[in-house]
Amino acid sequence: MNQKYIRVRHWNYWWGAYQLLEEDQPDAAEFSLTHDEDGTEIFFHFDFLNLPALRTTIEEQDFIESSSPEYPVFLEKVEALRRGEIDHFIGVLYYPHFHPNVDFCNPKSAEGKTIFDAQRPMAKPEYGVVFLREQQPLVPDVLKEWVEKLSQPLFGETFTCEFSDVPTKKQAQDSYRDEFAHLTFGHGLRAK
Repeated sequence: MNQKYIRVRHWNYWWGAYQLLEEDQPDAAEFSLTHDEDGTEIFFHFDFLNLPALRTTIEEQDFIESSSPEYPVFLEKVEALRRGEIDHFIGVLYYPHFHPNVDFCNPKSAEGKTIFDAQRPMAKPEYGVVFLREQQPLVPDVLKEWVEKLSQPLFGETFTCEFSDVPTKKQAQDSYRDEFAHLTFGHGLRAK
């Protein structure tokens, strides 16, 4: 079985995972999957969003605006996810110099197809936004479980994952303090 590594791309994920914010734990994660622990051999990039993040995304229209011609297709996928008919859907795939719509990312005859089958000529996708049928925060154990669960349907191969480059809680606290040192109000730091 193949091994991949999850490399979270932003400190705010770790601030939430370590419960340093007044807000809840992370409802979304932007990360890279790599072949190597050092992160030099990129396999794929992702944004994973759970159901609470999806609700916020719809309310704030920061993923797709209600005036978009793709919005009805997006809402169909959202409703199928909420009803439990599907456990995930791909909101968008990014390709070098190509930006497909939701229908392209979720072909009707998806049985037995992998994420790499949704190719424009001469290119594979390199980044995907995936909405998950998950209520829990996407803390490391939950995120890892989803990546491993989706490895076969998305990539046509089963692999295990480990996190690489995981900061300690102290490093996350220091990063948070450095980021927000200039503020006199706003986010509260729970852990001193």
